[in-house]
Amino acid sequence: MARRDGTTEDVNEGSPNGSPTQSEGSPDEQPSPEALLAEERDRYLRLAAEFDNLRKRTEREMTEFKRRAADDVLLALLEVVDNLDRALETSVNCTDQDLLDGLTAVRAQMGTILGREGLEPIDALDRPFDPYEMEAVMRMPSDDVAEGSVCRELLRGYRGRGYVLRPSKVIVSTGPGEPDVDDVEDVTERK
Repeated sequence: MARRDGTTEDVNEGSPNGSPTQSEGSPDEQPSPEALLAEERDRYLRLAAEFDNLRKRTEREMTEFKRRAADDVLLALLEVVDNLDRALETSVNCTDQDLLDGLTAVRAQMGTILGREGLEPIDALDRPFDPYEMEAVMRMPSDDVAEGSVCRELLRGYRGRGYVLRPSKVIVSTGPGEPDVDDVEDVTERK
């Protein structure tokens, strides 16, 4: 076959049997709408299955992550339990001061574990009452603490990781005055 540039083309080139090769489909042919629909449906189903598998795998990984994070805290708390067990075993043969020193050390260890987990105690005593960090249980007169400030902390609160985990339970001062039964107001009765 002759070309425009003057060279000839061997007809036997292109296929092993000597016939010219033809493409699977000519560029002018369009796939049928049914074939396109079936292809898109298959692609959609594969993507939906991949997404579902990803969602399930992510849920499994998050569950495992939470379990392992809890395991770390539990292992640290087991050290505290071990130290308390040792204190109880030796408390029969020790002085009150030795027992107090041991309990103080265990409390310090517990504070270290809580700090490592991002928790810190809320300092409430002698501070103005803050409803976001404190829960007022009572109001009572105090000569030493200004009105509206915390005069006693009944239960220490903790915050960490950007929020208050447990508010401090406090008694709020009503200012100087004689403690009279009518002046002491139990806030819990209002709830």
